Amino acid sequence: QPVQTNECTGPVWVTRSVRYVADASYWVYWAHLPVTVYLSSLFQPYMGMSSLFKCYLALVISTILIMVPYVLMVRNTFLGDYFCGWRKPIKEDPFLKYLTANWKSLAVKTTAVGVVAFVLGQVMHVTIVKKNNALLVE
Repeated sequence: QPVQTNECTGPVWVTRSVRYVADASYWVYWAHLPVTVYLSSLFQPYMGMSSLFKCYLALVISTILIMVPYVLMVRNTFLGDYFCGWRKPIKEDPFLKYLTANWKSLAVKTTAVGVVAFVLGQVMHVTIVKKNNALLVE
């Protein structure tokens, strides 16, 4: 089946994805600071974990903590009207459709990237500690 395209923007799925991210951007802008500051302060005392892995954990957890309320409590409510200027029924939400259809592969990919970040971060951490040459100051 041929890919649907738009003359100006390319494949339709790209247009929809960009539109969804653009709609969520104002909410993410306001919600990300308290979440990321809290997670950073929560992970900071754990000296055994590398900075790379702490950053990865903060990114994944903050994405979940910011996007779940957006989808469930902002996008399809009066707040969605305020932030985006329009509202769609939650049954038609493309992000929820994508997540429900692909959650297993997304979980596997997220876990795999987390394992790589952990191993790479630990190798960097051990190497830096042995050389007593701190690249990142926490």
